[in-house]
Amino acid sequence: MKNHVLLSDYLKVADIHAQRLKGALIQAADFMPLTADNLANLPLNQVAFLDMMTMRFGKLQDVIGAKIFSLILDVLGEDALTFIDKLNKLEKIGYVHEVNWWMSLREIRNQVMHDYPDDYEAISLHLFILMEKSNELLLFWEELKNKISKISPS
Repeated sequence: MKNHVLLSDYLKVADIHAQRLKGALIQAADFMPLTADNLANLPLNQVAFLDMMTMRFGKLQDVIGAKIFSLILDVLGEDALTFIDKLNKLEKIGYVHEVNWWMSLREIRNQVMHDYPDDYEAISLHLFILMEKSNELLLFWEELKNKISKISPS
């Protein structure tokens, strides 16, 4: 029962990140497409939405991958030692569509988090990809919550 409570708590945390990510995406859409030139000249209030989008994407992806995936497996009585083992089990039982897709989310998160602040060309490209992946992550999150609701009481 402890894992059900923890899972419920992390679902709430993930929902907060998802809602804030959605809000940042809506705000950022107002100044897209983002080129290196207009990124270099964005006012601070618009840069803040890009920062929020980046941060919330990372936090949502992290709480799902680092906490929720493990708790799903615990609730289902499945064992997995390494992260890749967890992903493979989750794919096999239908909680993750494709392991490589999830790994690509981690890679995008890492790229965006480690950009050089004055490399506007690279940052604008990564932010474009991040926006696309953010929408995919939000859709995945809704599907995952639906699946979790069938195994864990709210």
